[in-house]
Amino acid sequence: MPLNPSVLQNALLKLSTTDKPPDPFTAAVRIASAYREYAAAGVSLGFPLVTPGPGAATMDLALGAAFAVLPGAPPVVATGFVSMITLFWTGAIFAGVPLPGVAAPPVLAPAMLPILTALLVVPNPAEVYATAVATALHTATLSTLVTFPQPSGPPIIGPVV
Repeated sequence: MPLNPSVLQNALLKLSTTDKPPDPFTAAVRIASAYREYAAAGVSLGFPLVTPGPGAATMDLALGAAFAVLPGAPPVVATGFVSMITLFWTGAIFAGVPLPGVAAPPVLAPAMLPILTALLVVPNPAEVYATAVATALHTATLSTLVTFPQPSGPPIIGPVV
């Protein structure tokens, strides 16, 4: 099953309304967890994600460090989101035939910086925040490319969907 941005949006909305974390670091951990749950459904060329990138283990810390400067530093928080998804996808492994595929960082991840910074500068209702962040993360995620090496011939490259 392909990526479903409403899974991420609903999780972010819940964290902003009914299940508010007690502190910024816990919020970062829960957001990273919600992203992992969303991203676990990723497929490329029909092959499922097998293992996130090795940096995925530090997603919580990257986003947590950015959240530690709240309030007042939207560009830092936006950078934390970019780091979070880059850590998840860089080196992620997809099942493949005859060889597994390896993901590169999302091409559009840096494009999230001005979008998220602008969003975070202005107070917004939880619904606006959840929708905008989920949309930005989903759009960047769709720009992740996976390279499937072939024993004879050039590799095949496909997007994550």
